[in-house]
Amino acid sequence: MAKEEELSLRHGLSAAIILLGVTVGLAFMSPALTGNAIGNLTDTNATGVGIAVVFASMALGFLLSRD
Repeated sequence: MAKEEELSLRHGLSAAIILLGVTVGLAFMSPALTGNAIGNLTDTNATGVGIAVVFASMALGFLLSRD
């Protein structure tokens, strides 16, 4: 039973990481939405950071969800 609970917790954690990462990544990828107030980044840099955050969160979520 403990193994099933651990897997359930791990899947929930990976889903939360992916959701949070995509949300933060979208905020960085759309400077018009945030008013470009995040560290006063240029549009190109903000988009690059957003893409990196989305991919990193998806990779981490995938690694955590593996059995």
